[in-house]
Amino acid sequence: SRMDEIQAAMLTEKLCDLDVISDKRRQLITLYIELLSPVKDHISLIPYQEESSPHLAIAALSDPRRRQDFIDFMHKSGVQIGIHYKEPCHSQPCIDKALVQIDPFSRNQATIISSKIVSLPLSECHTSNEIKYVASVICRYFQR
Repeated sequence: SRMDEIQAAMLTEKLCDLDVISDKRRQLITLYIELLSPVKDHISLIPYQEESSPHLAIAALSDPRRRQDFIDFMHKSGVQIGIHYKEPCHSQPCIDKALVQIDPFSRNQATIISSKIVSLPLSECHTSNEIKYVASVICRYFQR
């Protein structure tokens, strides 16, 4: 690793609380799912495996054509969201297309998914009220 001593010390402390951090993030993901149920036909969280520790709250829009408008609306409402995976893996410039073979179905599926996902705020530092606010803004967007 290339981190300095201060970063290493902070990470070491944080690792001591990894179970608590993972539990908090799972709770917030569950809260998102519950609060977004009224608009689940428009947006849904991509589920994590039970044993996984969610590090992102990735949501898929049912209509990828609305993604930029949705992002703009969220930003204007004070909610920072982004796109962590703009390009599917097979389209990354670092992938040697001659060495990595991906079947057409998987390639197509990855392209579709990458066109409609957004990352919602998620951190163990977020409060339930903050997640409720984000969810209310999302619901407002889709219910207008």
